[in-house]
Formats: sequence, C-alpha cells, structure tokens
Amino acid sequence: MLKKIISLVVALGVSALAASAYASTISVGGQTGVSANTSLGSQANVSGSATANVQTGTGASSSVASATDANTGVNANVGSDNTILHTDVANDASIPLLSSVSSADVSSDAALATYAKAVVKSDDNVGSVATGPDHVAVTYKQRAWLFGFIPTTVNTEADVTSDGKVSVHYPWYAFLMKTTKSSLENRIHASLSADMGANANASGSFNARTEAMLVSSLRSAFKANLDADTNASAAASTNASAATNATVHSTGNVTGAVNSNANSNSSVHANVPKARATGSASATGNVSSY
Repeated sequence: MLKKIISLVVALGVSALAASAYASTISVGGQTGVSANTSLGSQANVSGSATANVQTGTGASSSVASATDANTGVNANVGSDNTILHTDVANDASIPLLSSVSSADVSSDAALATYAKAVVKSDDNVGSVATGPDHVAVTYKQRAWLFGFIPTTVNTEADVTSDGKVSVHYPWYAFLMKTTKSSLENRIHASLSADMGANANASGSFNARTEAMLVSSLRSAFKANLDADTNASAAASTNASAATNATVHSTGNVTGAVNSNANSNSSVHANVPKARATGSASATGNVSSY
C-alpha cells in the first residue's frame, strides 16, 4: 500500500514538473506503445520539438527535428538590402567620383554598391542611400523654415517600393516648419515616372540597374528642389535689400529738400527786415518834401 502511495506521489510530481517547465517536448513511440513528456533543464533559451521512433531489440532508428529560439537575432531570410551612410564613405579614397560612374552601366550588385557609394561620397547633402530588390531610399537635406521664418535644413527621405509606391518623409517635428514638400513630391514623381515605366520587372522586384537609376533620379529631384529653394531665398533677400536701400535714399532726398527749404525760408526772413528798413527811409523822404 505504501509503495502505491509513493508511486502516485512521484507520478504527480513528474507530471506537474513537465507541465510547468520551459523546455522541448519529446514524444517516443514504438512497438511497446510507451509515450512520455520530459523537460530539459538547460539554461540556454532554446525551444523546439523532437520525435523519435524506437524499436525493441538490438537495432534502433530515430529521427529528430528541432527549432531554435529567435532571440539570437539571426534571420535566415536575409535579402541583398544595402544601406550606405555618408559618414561611412566620406574619407574613403578608394571610392570613385560620381562623374566617373553611371547608373546606366550598373549590371551587378557589386557595381550597384560602388555606384551608391560614389553618390553618397560626392554629394555632401546625401545622408544615406538604401538599395534592395523591393525598395530604394535616399535621404537628402532640404531647406525648411522654423516657425515660418527661421531658415534651416532637415534630412528628408524618399522611398520607392517595387510595387510603384513613392513616399516622402520629413522629420516628425516638421509640423513646426514651413517646407516645400509638395514641390519636392512633384519633382520626384516626374523624375521617377520614366524609370518606373522603362524598368518594370515581371518578377515584381528591382534589378541592380533599376536600383541605380532610381537612386540617380531621387538624388536629381532632391537636388533640383534644394537648388530652387536656395535660389528663391537668395532672390528674396536681394529684393529686400534693394527695397531697404531705396527707402534710405528716398529718406535722404526728403531730408535734403527740407534742408533746402529751411535755407530758403531763412533767406526770406533775412530780407524782410531789410525791405522794411528801406520802406521806412522812403516814408521819411516824403515827409521832408512837404
């Protein structure tokens, strides 16, 4: 009787431990028809499952399948995405100048990487370039005006996906600024329309040449918008200076005229007493004639 009680307690303990443990589940099956759940007390953060077929006798065969926890941060489905930052290539003398490479000559991932690096290094306004079979993105400086009148620059990103979607992203705090986002979006769409139509891929993904041409088009649109804003600001500043100078000159002329009038009035007043003195002498002469 005591043995039965002890066996029951042990069985309950094993069952509770198996139910609460963070471990793999193993099932065993064979001619004997025995199945059991066990727990692995390993400190490693590993989860998975295993199945084994056991035959009685001297020979045995087994098959095991397992899966590891994704906490290691390793992703087996890694694409050919590549991101190049300006800080990574600014001082790399081995990278060619943009004037010596062309997007039309890109025919491989290696050539694409070289072209993207040349774009980032040759233009100080480029913050980064990201390329991949499903999207291309370029980060570029754009002018903005904090509170509508304080000039500054912000990093702006344009992203093109293989399904034809184009998006432009300003920093989250751009709501405090006046920007030319609408103008930039129009330039980007106009620049990309030819590339997207001429380089459509039946597989729904970009090839290396298309990625290079999209990078070139995005940079061109960004640069054109930045140049237009810079020129507009310079023209506005010149006009404001000219208006200020005109006002100063006008004020000077008015002041000169006032001074001239003051001098004229002074002469008149000076002559008046003299005229009166002459008249008085004339009156005295008349009195003498009587």
